[in-house]
Amino acid sequence: MPVKIIFGITKLLYFEWPIEGPFIGYIQAQTLPHIGEWSHYSPTDISNPNLSYKMFAKDMVIKLNKLAEEGEIQKDEIPEIKTIEGWITRYSTSLRKESAE
Repeated sequence: MPVKIIFGITKLLYFEWPIEGPFIGYIQAQTLPHIGEWSHYSPTDISNPNLSYKMFAKDMVIKLNKLAEEGEIQKDEIPEIKTIEGWITRYSTSLRKESAE
């Protein structure tokens, strides 16, 4: 299954997905919680090797819930479907703007 890739992120272990403030829609990452500067990844930093593959917000929440059940992430870190839908909308809009330039 194709996955989205963020180059250089493998050395980062702590992630947040802001739902308010200037980094809405971005992924923020640090080496450890409260240690070091945040790295900010915008939707355009994420590439998709298979453009025909699409994941909908509901599918993403299902996968995140499975990761929570497996202990990979905390259940309270999983955003709501509406939040993910907003990310997808902003990502799509930014790609359209970028391709129009």
